[in-house]
Amino acid sequence: MRSLCVAALCLFLVSNSVAEDAQLRARAFEMVERSHEVSTPRQSGPIINETLLTFHALGADGSMREGSYTRVFAGDTGMREEFTSADFHLVSINLPDRVAFIGKSEVLPPEFRGMLKLIPIQLWRLDQEDVVREIKKTNHKGMDSQCIEFETIRGADTYNNEMCFDAQSGAQIYARSGNVELENSGFFDFAGAKLPGHVMQYRNGTLMLDVQLTRRVISEALSPDMFTPPPEANIGMRCHTYRRAFGQSMPQPQGTGGLVTSIVVHAVIGTDGTVHDAAIENSDRPDLNDEALKVARSWTFTPAQCNGNPNTQEANLVVRFHGR
Repeated sequence: MRSLCVAALCLFLVSNSVAEDAQLRARAFEMVERSHEVSTPRQSGPIINETLLTFHALGADGSMREGSYTRVFAGDTGMREEFTSADFHLVSINLPDRVAFIGKSEVLPPEFRGMLKLIPIQLWRLDQEDVVREIKKTNHKGMDSQCIEFETIRGADTYNNEMCFDAQSGAQIYARSGNVELENSGFFDFAGAKLPGHVMQYRNGTLMLDVQLTRRVISEALSPDMFTPPPEANIGMRCHTYRRAFGQSMPQPQGTGGLVTSIVVHAVIGTDGTVHDAAIENSDRPDLNDEALKVARSWTFTPAQCNGNPNTQEANLVVRFHGR
């Protein structure tokens, strides 16, 4: 199994090795590679740029939450990010030797973590384990396109997946993997790359994230104050040596076997090895969410280390329910 690295995310597609048309497969690979080419900036080296973004995200309570995100990337000088919603605000200043945080919490809410995975564009790659079934010409929401239909095999389960590309530019405009769908539209030019100005993510047919973004090359001089942490900032030093946390006690819920339901909990593992700031990251069973949070909060770890000292670590913890 090989990861599919994208602009802000790595996905995994797995399938069995069965007979397929070699020419069809070669053509599918060409289409995928073309989508990467057209969405990669032509300029070599760091590109000083600014990203402006607004989004709507489906919250755990079923309501749509609004938020905004700005990022200024200045190469070796540093990077400044600002996250804003109705009940959350955080400024992060990343410098070569340290990171400064200004805000009540450094842990991003789920909607911000989900948004960051989709920008500037999520792209997939096929590998030797993916089975291409068909390439068809179609019209996707008024746009002439070509779509690759392929299968993914996970154990005894088979998933019918799809990727679609603009017939003219070759940019990826749609992808479906399992119960997740991704729509890219409103493409704009950034340093020779075609990036989507509008991204929508669906899960089980329900809109989860609706993102509007722009990204531009900065030609004007930037104020040094933008990268100067204020006195009230919480300063963290860069880790020259790092060891991640590892589990000591991670009991799963008791079950009777059968179907496994996995719920992902995002949490912070503290310097004492306990779990706090736990929140649901991914779940198709809301009725099990409270129990999943209770289970994850009971786990203990040997804490992460930064430069030989105990350090906090954010992590996704998977709680598995058998026969539930």
